[in-house]
Amino acid sequence: MQANASHRLRVASTLVVAISLACASNGRNAASVSHAVDHVEEGDSASAVSVLEAAGARDGVDPAASCMLGRLYRERGTIHGRLLSQGVLEATHAHHPDNPDVTIELATTYFEQGFYPDAVRMFRSVLASDPARCDARTMLGRYHYQSWKRMNEYGDDLAAARREMRRALVCDPSNYEVALCCLVAGYALGDSIQSECDRLVVRFPSHPEFRLMRGSVAFEAKRYDACAEDYAAGLALMDDATRSVYQSLRHVLAAGDDARYRGATPEVREDFQRGLWLVADPDATTEVNPRALEHVYRMFISDCLYSNEPTGKRGWETDRGEAFVRFGRPIDIDYTMGKGYMNGKVETWSFVTGGDFHQLVFIDEFLNGNPRIPYDLDISLHFMRHSPAATTLEPDAVEIPAFVDAYAFRDAPMVSSIYLAMAVDADAAAYAVDLAGIERFVMRGTYFDGLWRREGGFTDSISAATVSEARSARGRTFELVHRLRVPSDRYHLAMAFEDEMGRVRAVGRRDTDALRFAGDRLGLSDVLLFRDPSTRDEEAAIERGGTRMHPNVEREYAQGERLRAYVEIYNLALATHGTERLSSYDLRFAIFPARAEIDPAWVDWGRRAIEWTGFGEDEDAVISQTFQREGRAHDDRESIAIDVDVLDDGRYELLVEVRDRRSGQRAVVHAPFWKEAAPVAGRK
Repeated sequence: MQANASHRLRVASTLVVAISLACASNGRNAASVSHAVDHVEEGDSASAVSVLEAAGARDGVDPAASCMLGRLYRERGTIHGRLLSQGVLEATHAHHPDNPDVTIELATTYFEQGFYPDAVRMFRSVLASDPARCDARTMLGRYHYQSWKRMNEYGDDLAAARREMRRALVCDPSNYEVALCCLVAGYALGDSIQSECDRLVVRFPSHPEFRLMRGSVAFEAKRYDACAEDYAAGLALMDDATRSVYQSLRHVLAAGDDARYRGATPEVREDFQRGLWLVADPDATTEVNPRALEHVYRMFISDCLYSNEPTGKRGWETDRGEAFVRFGRPIDIDYTMGKGYMNGKVETWSFVTGGDFHQLVFIDEFLNGNPRIPYDLDISLHFMRHSPAATTLEPDAVEIPAFVDAYAFRDAPMVSSIYLAMAVDADAAAYAVDLAGIERFVMRGTYFDGLWRREGGFTDSISAATVSEARSARGRTFELVHRLRVPSDRYHLAMAFEDEMGRVRAVGRRDTDALRFAGDRLGLSDVLLFRDPSTRDEEAAIERGGTRMHPNVEREYAQGERLRAYVEIYNLALATHGTERLSSYDLRFAIFPARAEIDPAWVDWGRRAIEWTGFGEDEDAVISQTFQREGRAHDDRESIAIDVDVLDDGRYELLVEVRDRRSGQRAVVHAPFWKEAAPVAGRK
């Protein structure tokens, strides 16, 4: 962004200047300057140069013609063009040493040549006699701005750039490039720029940078709703190429993963991208995703701070910019001069990522403001590019441990009930805030389809007095249940619970598969593990078939506690038996030692729908029983109670299998549980 802005500053409106010079011209070259202006207006600068050269403008006698020719030479952007410009303007300055227009044109060419002391001296001499010269003020500001970028430190040049740009903006308020550089300098200095952003957004409504800067100020203040609004508007104003860079995952995924991602189809990439940001979202029940905003923030700020004009690189294309996007702002930057192979200015960035301290070293070997990880430290470059982006977001509420589960049941051939259940560590909440002072809690839930598209959600306000509280040897938990009536499909689910002021928050997520209910084959609901109703109140219960069951969300069982499970059976075959039509099936349940340490969420669709490889053989089961059942309907329901005292402490899988004796079809579901497991507060 800054390299492009500097280029636009360098190639400032030739047409306007040419017209003004034509008006000032007199004598033998007046007609030639007028013709040259016509060519410039038509976009034909080559013909304008030919006209001026033929009129003898290279001799420097006519200041208007010579200045116009010198500017056209310079704006070719080549070394040869700048040398021609310097020759013409030095001759003109020799003839007209007191002409401020000539002085500024020559100083600008010196600036483009890199002769900064001469250029600065001449700009200041013009301002000494005419402090209102915006062009001289702008060029001085640009000099200090580029010096700051080249030196890579926050010192006098940055403050001087801010001061000169602000003065230039007063006399030329429509200059977009000056306004942008002034705003970036103010941000880098740590100035309060909120009101300045507001004014510039109104003044330059078609430029995305001012929206993005205002959004970045809001992001740093954790005003995520305002940030999201400005970022969305800013991205919409971008050109397609820049927007695609912001939306790509190049700086989010590790290098190997990014290569596979880019090799996927557009549909797969879109699906993966939505899922990645939702999984990274601290609270997927809200419309705004701070982690996705953090990525836009890092991309934009890296462009502001680390873009490099000499190399033409945008901020995120530089080594420092890539480090900023992947790891965030460093906790410390150390500046030294290099020794040995580190020949040049050295920046050492320190980070703490995932609790681990690490450093990256950047060397500005050519002193051009673009420090790079040196070839001798290729291992650092490999580490950076093969590390996925890490968030540095700080939670805006005290995070309370919780566990979320989901249970899918069929209500009709194409309609299902999904019960979202949550157990929140009440002791942790009481430690964070005074629960006696809380009148209401808020429960939110959101569900997404299989392609991570938001399908719907709910928000419930709950009186604190009615929240169901359970007690056990582990402590107290708040327990909640919400029923979703949805089309039979696969869903990603998210749930959150917080006090009305948003000071404490518990979040959780879960996958569920109700798509298996849409067919006419034998099917089973999810297994509902529930507590003995006599030990619980009637709040936060699931009611099926006239029975109210309090879900054991944590799936934990203590010594002497029976495992109670409920499952529904769908699409049993009916056969004529005498005068009746009956179903007949075998019901089997078995308990196996679990293969995994945790029960995953948002990772595995098939986990609930199919039998895991290796399960199903009696010799592997710790407990196994089989029963024969008969009924008079296509659907049936089963409740079982199992004595698990014979189990050692640890994690297990309960498998429920039904084999339809009429059709020969078979269905199986399973559910993890813990015997004497750790408290919910200590388990993920």
